[in-house]
Amino acid sequence: MPTTKIPEWNHFIRLDADVGGLHAMYNKVYRKAWCKYEVKTVMEEKNVSKMEAIGQVAAVSGERFKLQSHLKNCSSARAHTADLSDCGLPNYGDTIKQSSSAGGSLSVQTVLTLVRNQHGLTKQEQREFDVDMAHAAFASGIPGEAFNSPALRELFSKWFKVQIAKASVVRGRLLNEAVAKARSNLHDAAQGKEATLCADTWNSPKGDHLMGSILCLDGKVFPLDVVDTTEERHTGAAFLKHLKLGLENGEGPRFEAKITTVCTDEGPDCANARRMLLIESPNIVSIHCFAHQVNLLVSDALKASSALKSTYNTMVPVVDWFKKHLVAKGILRKYRSSIGLDPLVLIRPGTTRWTSAFSTAARLARLRDSLEGAAIAKRQELELAAGKRPDAMAKARQVLGHVRSPSFWDGLDDLIAALEPLAIAAQIAQTDLCRLDQALLTMGKLYTHYAAIGDDMERSTDLQDACLSLCRALSKRWMACDQPVWLCALVLNPFFGRNLKAISLEA
Repeated sequence: MPTTKIPEWNHFIRLDADVGGLHAMYNKVYRKAWCKYEVKTVMEEKNVSKMEAIGQVAAVSGERFKLQSHLKNCSSARAHTADLSDCGLPNYGDTIKQSSSAGGSLSVQTVLTLVRNQHGLTKQEQREFDVDMAHAAFASGIPGEAFNSPALRELFSKWFKVQIAKASVVRGRLLNEAVAKARSNLHDAAQGKEATLCADTWNSPKGDHLMGSILCLDGKVFPLDVVDTTEERHTGAAFLKHLKLGLENGEGPRFEAKITTVCTDEGPDCANARRMLLIESPNIVSIHCFAHQVNLLVSDALKASSALKSTYNTMVPVVDWFKKHLVAKGILRKYRSSIGLDPLVLIRPGTTRWTSAFSTAARLARLRDSLEGAAIAKRQELELAAGKRPDAMAKARQVLGHVRSPSFWDGLDDLIAALEPLAIAAQIAQTDLCRLDQALLTMGKLYTHYAAIGDDMERSTDLQDACLSLCRALSKRWMACDQPVWLCALVLNPFFGRNLKAISLEA
């Protein structure tokens, strides 16, 4: 029988009287071993006796290399700062000696963090880290190819003693494991709970038409499914089919949620699908997305006011010109540096995010003094920034003319005044915690805000007209809502529902 005098046995428990605790392999017999540190952890966490704890800890074969392998990857040994130097392994106590001597006891999590920073991760921790890292990367829009970056790999190795997986592994096995983990988390969170099914469509960077669905419950959002609908006709009937599949998937044995509400945008296919679903399932609450409505209000404002539309159509070419021509960008940056200001980048509005128009206008207004100063001090250099061709110089003079025009900046101030409340409302509507009563109150706040500007004689006529147009647009969108559902959500709010005497956007 192999000896138990090897140093690894100093860290394990053996039961000499337990005849069943023997393991035969290759004509040799090894005693089963129980890790002292795992037994101690169970005793501390569950407040049980030593023998009871041994019964809850998995035994290890007494072969030396298996004992070594276990100690090397034992998180309990790390948490208890075990001295494994007699086995040729680290003394985890040395890792935290300096930190603990500074005063105060350290938590288990702090001890594990200090040990990881010094000795790296165990195999189990490495597997968990790989999956979490892949999930975080894909959720943040980081491409899998980034994992092959030598600089990134060196960073994690130097500062965290961690080896990150290669891109091929991330895009393959780890992606599948991350998806499985996300679905497992969704099942645990959704089981038996009420949820809202949200669905939307978009075009991928490759040009494919996709439909995605999520479940909202307990103030959290969980991805449910993404379907390629490129080859399908984008009709209400087609969208309804996918909504039903989402309902079956969410309420089926896979997740076992209780879906009470369906939310989509107000596009023709989505609206028709919700209308048909409501006929088939009248117990479902059907609402349209308030965040989409806020974004569409920006479009309403630009369509209703020719002055704001003109300012917007002037603003975008000014931004594009300074972003496109590097010489002009460099002149602006150098001018700001000469007057002691940090460089700021102009922002171009996104085509599908109307609220980004506010960010563009606000940044341009913030750069007004620098743009006007550079247009005066560096006029000749800016006129030649795009080249000496007559058409290029004419375009440069046109842009600089807008920059030097007070009426353009006055119009930009009006555009900001009209768009800023919508940008704030969009941030409220896009949060995971936004409720129907909050959306309705936000809509009412927008109405009263724009109505007050419309009656303010100190404001420009263009801004007044635009705000009154926005009031009409808000009323129109409110009339298209399923009002009883929204009002019920507001009245049932325990904080102020009983104090409401009248609810009207016209009040």
